[in-house]
Amino acid sequence: MSWTSIFDMFREAGDDDDWRLAKRIAPDFDVAGPRTVILWLKRGAIPMQHWRRLILIAAQRFSVLLSADQLLDATLAVRDTRAPKKQQEAA
Repeated sequence: MSWTSIFDMFREAGDDDDWRLAKRIAPDFDVAGPRTVILWLKRGAIPMQHWRRLILIAAQRFSVLLSADQLLDATLAVRDTRAPKKQQEAA
């Protein structure tokens, strides 16, 4: 499962921008506010310290079974897609 798919689980009709999604997700993860979630969306992943909560939410709210291994794979995939940009900038 990709991070895009994971974020899409939280989307609702009318989420025409990330701000509404971020406002809804922030309380689920007990973070300071939607700006924190906006950073997650820009990075394309939820930080590891929130994975346990994400796994519980996915199972309870969406009936989706996620594992830490799947989240790790999704995170590595995001980093792999960004790696060429960093290498090009360094050249």
